[in-house]
Amino acid sequence: EVPPSYLLGLRKGLQAELAFINSSIRQAKFPTENQMISYLQSLCSKIRTFTQKPGMKVVGDTINDALKAISWDMETQQPIGTAPNLDRLQEWLSDLLRRHFPVQQSAAPASKVSVIPTTHELEDFRLACERLWLLDEQRCQPGVDYAINMQKGKNSSWHKGDIAPDPLFRWVKDEIFQRETYKHFISLLDNYEAHTGNAEVVTQHEKDEEDRFLNAVIQTQVGKYLFQYLVKKQKVKSESDLKKFLQNMWFKLYNREARGDS
Repeated sequence: EVPPSYLLGLRKGLQAELAFINSSIRQAKFPTENQMISYLQSLCSKIRTFTQKPGMKVVGDTINDALKAISWDMETQQPIGTAPNLDRLQEWLSDLLRRHFPVQQSAAPASKVSVIPTTHELEDFRLACERLWLLDEQRCQPGVDYAINMQKGKNSSWHKGDIAPDPLFRWVKDEIFQRETYKHFISLLDNYEAHTGNAEVVTQHEKDEEDRFLNAVIQTQVGKYLFQYLVKKQKVKSESDLKKFLQNMWFKLYNREARGDS
């Protein structure tokens, strides 16, 4: 299976190259043939940083074959005859992205991403984290679900106070607060003592809120992947085990300044 995190990284890289080419054409900055050859060699080197990764051979073969259509040999890093001009490269790269690296239009396709960890993800924790990002169908998208109001920040890390005159967020969609995990997380926020040294009193109502939040998390694509990952790592055997694991990690009380004050 092709690791989706590698595909995502390669797609972003190709999109950046296409944006550069489009900008050059708009500004009528057309390279000489030698400059074009140098650029293609650089582009292929960037592509190879992804296609040489585990599980990416089929993607590399696809791109190699596609490059032959514009008279470029990936192995020799030289043109087969005359190097393509910038307009031809733009057309080729646009077609490659459209055919083989389609952009997901929303978070919904996360439900189609497999929740079964690959061998590579089990061996490399970073890849597992990247898969979790792809699976998070409830994450907020900047410019879609919210907008940040960038203002003057602090002059240094030890500067006290907030010198920004306006709120951090320009706007936030009300809809996101109705997403299952968000809704149940927000209900937890008034359950805790704000200051250390004050013992927590956990009511049955608060325990029920914790339970609803954990159930919501476990039912997400992220939660399903986490369960499969921990099963393969022999850390849990059932969803009940996973729930207990998360319960202890997130909600178990521990001592800071007084018994049960956290």
